[in-house]
Amino acid sequence: RAVREAHEAELLSYCEEYYASKGDRAITRPLQIPKTMEEQKDKVAAACESLMTKTEEERQASIKALRLQLVRTSRALNSLGSCAFEHIASCARTAVVAAAAAASSKHASLAADLAHKRDVHQQSLKPSLRNPANKGEKLALEQAEVQRSEAAQSAAKSMRDDLLHIETTHADSFIRQIVHVSETLVRLLDATLTPEDLQPTDEPPIAAHYAIKKKMRMEQRDQLAQACTDPVAEGRCG
Repeated sequence: RAVREAHEAELLSYCEEYYASKGDRAITRPLQIPKTMEEQKDKVAAACESLMTKTEEERQASIKALRLQLVRTSRALNSLGSCAFEHIASCARTAVVAAAAAASSKHASLAADLAHKRDVHQQSLKPSLRNPANKGEKLALEQAEVQRSEAAQSAAKSMRDDLLHIETTHADSFIRQIVHVSETLVRLLDATLTPEDLQPTDEPPIAAHYAIKKKMRMEQRDQLAQACTDPVAEGRCG
């Protein structure tokens, strides 16, 4: 509209100069140039009005397209947090399982050797050991089994400590990633344009259709949010 107001007067002034300088000469292109200045004014006004109508139609179409994009973006952002959390948790689980498998592999040979010694000791137990003459052999077997048992306990403790260290290390990494991603998501959501941020138009709101299960989950989430008494942190994530 401002462009029309700025240039329509210039067009009419140019046309007036043309008709004034034309005099009584016949118009060489009567199909394109009207006979009188009044007709030319009507033609210019009609052309400007047509451009205004086309511009308004394109503006409305662009607004509608933008709102549709924002609606789709908002719906996608609803799942962004859970997807990010699930990705981090899945990676953490995979890393823990791999580290635990490596630790188990490191202790596997010792565990197999201790299990083999236990089988040998069990096979060495025989009624003849009750004979006082075999007292030395019996004491040696008991001492060997005690040493094997202590070694097995020590290996189990070492394995437990390794697994605990793996769990603690990856848990700390998981928490750091969650904190970092949470802060990043909050900044992203805070910087994202939503349909509510736009100026209202005369168009009716876009109807969002959800499945029954999703509606139930949304209602349950709203009820939990209303029942929560914890203070809401600053920002748009409340």
